[in-house]
Amino acid sequence: MKNTIASLTALALLAAPASGKADDVEKFINKLSGKASKFSKKVDKKFGGHDDHRHNDDRLADYNRDRGREPVREVSRDRVSSNPGTQTRSLRMSSAAVPTSLKSSSHVNVRSDRSGRAQVSYEVDPSSKVSRGDILFVKGSTRFADRYSHEIVLDLAEAMTHPSLRHMDFVIEGHASAEGSFEGNMRLSQRRAETIVRELVHHGVSPRRLVAVGYGETEARHSAYSPEYLLAEDRKVVVFRLD
Repeated sequence: MKNTIASLTALALLAAPASGKADDVEKFINKLSGKASKFSKKVDKKFGGHDDHRHNDDRLADYNRDRGREPVREVSRDRVSSNPGTQTRSLRMSSAAVPTSLKSSSHVNVRSDRSGRAQVSYEVDPSSKVSRGDILFVKGSTRFADRYSHEIVLDLAEAMTHPSLRHMDFVIEGHASAEGSFEGNMRLSQRRAETIVRELVHHGVSPRRLVAVGYGETEARHSAYSPEYLLAEDRKVVVFRLD
């Protein structure tokens, strides 16, 4: 089994909300901590410590406004749906930019208005969230930056094809930092999410179980002129189980 610990952790995180085995999840996460800390140390060594970490929402809003970008508030905050334990994830984008795969997905609701904007939303189990900041891509492309990044995706595929998860569907979200254009980041994050979905399908996950959504920089916490170690926090892949 490739990278057994990471696979078991992904499995535990995704399956635990349904099985209720919170203690098992914690044990698996602790086992993975050594591997995760190695990545963190590499980041700290290259970009410095995180003592200066803080969220500059006001500066980011001013920066986006100066550049004529859509404000971060265009993305709706997650909200609890009428179903207990369920959250609605949503974002706004140009109607013309909504991927066909989202329009045709039974899990996704797309509503367009007269202004040419569309609201894309879907329901997830928030407790199933798996957020990875170490699935890296070559700058400006959809190619994985290193073997480790690819192995993380293989671990997710192994978890998703496990018998206890085969009946579950998932959304793969791509998130970008604020460098570059707003529209470019939206397109690139969508293409990267689709790349991960294709890789999961290649390794046995049914495409009907997967949805790819690119958020671009809409949920970025740091402005484009932030230090690199802060920008790196905004570049991530997030996986939820769909409800």
